[in-house]
Amino acid sequence: MPLLAKDLMSQQYDIIHQDALVSQAVEQLLMGGTRVTGHKNVSLVVVDDNNALVGTISMYSILYHLRPSYQLFGVDSSDMSVKGEVEMFVKTVQKKRVRDIMNDEVVVVSPEEPMMKVLDRLMRNRVRRVSVVDKGVMVGIIYMTDIFHNLFDHN
Repeated sequence: MPLLAKDLMSQQYDIIHQDALVSQAVEQLLMGGTRVTGHKNVSLVVVDDNNALVGTISMYSILYHLRPSYQLFGVDSSDMSVKGEVEMFVKTVQKKRVRDIMNDEVVVVSPEEPMMKVLDRLMRNRVRRVSVVDKGVMVGIIYMTDIFHNLFDHN
């Protein structure tokens, strides 16, 4: 019998409201828990007023938006100095709202999705996690590391 998304999903994930400050997301990520596989959560599920899934925010997206605006547009910054500006960049990104920097293109699978299809979605979309949604309600999350451990860690 093939493994399904519901067999792999974790029901332990942290959420944050889309209108929260990024500083709150940073705090949650720093204080976040560790999954059964031993991996620390590096992302948060973003919800709206109805507690519906609207996106994700991760360490990656926070660090991406921490950079100066000219770097976001592909300008080579190798010869540009950011001396003394790092603190300013940190303060600026922390004052933004989660909705401003979250990833709103969430990859979703059903609980009955076979593991190989889930893995294919991860690889095709170049993402590290997929949300498991049943009848419009998020019921879990599957991380790439969870699939890897399920397949190869037989200790």
